[in-house]
Amino acid sequence: MSLNIARCAIGVANAYPHKCVVLVSDEVLLRDRIVQLDGESYANLCAIPSAAARQWSRTSQEPPLVQKAHQGIKETTRFTPPPISQTSISNPENQDITQKSHSKKSNFGQIAISLVKYGITTIFLVTILLVGWRSIYPKKFQQFWEKIGLPPLPELFIEPK
Repeated sequence: MSLNIARCAIGVANAYPHKCVVLVSDEVLLRDRIVQLDGESYANLCAIPSAAARQWSRTSQEPPLVQKAHQGIKETTRFTPPPISQTSISNPENQDITQKSHSKKSNFGQIAISLVKYGITTIFLVTILLVGWRSIYPKKFQQFWEKIGLPPLPELFIEPK
């Protein structure tokens, strides 16, 4: 399993030579194998433990191995120009952090909007249910209404038969 994971990480690093590829694993042997590959033209690939990844997410400060991978990318791009599609992207590290903070803010906004929508829908459905009940069974509804202790409702425009 870890051999397949290492192969996948190497494949992603090969596919995106100008991007930093970080493998997060608590398996020491897997991380050691990735570190051994550092000299074999995988300067953009690194492996860190999950504790370092959590610390990175909390502090937004890259672990030393990730900084080393970024440095390796900078050194390789000095000698080989990046593909045309990469030149239009300015500082992808900051874009990732910015996108994460925007996604958190937008998630809270989307949750709030969803709660408001569901609240309005629930109030509407309960109102329709109560109006229908009052129209069809006015005596039972009135008994229920008085039992709850709510103030009396105005008379209906059309009295049911």
